[in-house]
Amino acid sequence: VTCSWIETTYGKYATVSLQNNLLSGTLPESLGFLSGLRYLSLSGNNFSGSIPASLANAKSLQFLDASFNKLTGKIPSFGGDGTPYLWAIILRENELDGVIPPGVTNLTGLAVLDVSRNRLSGSIPFTRFITSDKSSLSPRNEAIADKARWSALRLKQILANNGNVDVMGSLTDMSLNSFSQQDDLSVGFFSLNVSHNMLTGPIPKGLANISKLEWLDLSHNQLTGTIPSELLQLTSLNSFNVSINPSLEGPIPQGAQFYTFTNSSFIGNPDLCGPPLTKSCYSSAPVDPPEENPVNATNSSLLSRIKEKVSLEAIGIGYAIGFMVVGYFFNHYFPYLR
Repeated sequence: VTCSWIETTYGKYATVSLQNNLLSGTLPESLGFLSGLRYLSLSGNNFSGSIPASLANAKSLQFLDASFNKLTGKIPSFGGDGTPYLWAIILRENELDGVIPPGVTNLTGLAVLDVSRNRLSGSIPFTRFITSDKSSLSPRNEAIADKARWSALRLKQILANNGNVDVMGSLTDMSLNSFSQQDDLSVGFFSLNVSHNMLTGPIPKGLANISKLEWLDLSHNQLTGTIPSELLQLTSLNSFNVSINPSLEGPIPQGAQFYTFTNSSFIGNPDLCGPPLTKSCYSSAPVDPPEENPVNATNSSLLSRIKEKVSLEAIGIGYAIGFMVVGYFFNHYFPYLR
């Protein structure tokens, strides 16, 4: 357990680190009133009850990690002027319910959002989500700028670690919830994970506008339609997963980064086709013969009957001639038999 004060050019700031201590009980509202609170880590404990609403107005707060607890209730209304410098919200593995507060879309410095493995429902509120970089930050907020640069460097290490959120990582993760629809998404993500939800509707073409997107995981949902060819524009995309969306259909886009993705990115979708899957997008079923014209069918039937009658008559004539030849033979060569 650590609590320290840091002197900077712009004043004194507090960091509180309580992670992995098996602490229990509820979190006091007074946390949000702690002057200069910049870094708050509560992960890996047994805290219960709700997240103090006062934290949504902790103006100096930059980093909040309350993951791996037993917290319940709603996520506070982060966003806007309440927490203008907040760049990380990590609430993974709790028992939170309700919706993702729409105000988080106003956090222009937000680089890490992980609310996975809770009981959240409703829609994904993001119509705009801006990944933090130095140009989007206040000149006073030099600490966020440093962490934002670090987050870009750490991204590949996070992905190699099965997408687990690192303190300095830049991972947007909303997996294992119950979101019912997906709003339009636009510029800014380094990575996006909305896996293990109940997302419906098509994969938004607007994802192609997230030019910095490196990791996109839409797996284990109920998405429908085709994979938009516009995603070929994501030349920085290193990881892509749409597995277990059984209603997806049509060809997998070919080209650019999609050449690097394996079968595992698409399994569990019986109606997808094309490489890297073995299912061809071109039908190999036998072609049925063309339907016969009724007039032709009648003529064909009549001709068959005529041929059958002629054949029978020919057989009868053959037998008659045969008997005549045999009779002549016996009558001519064996007259004494008469």
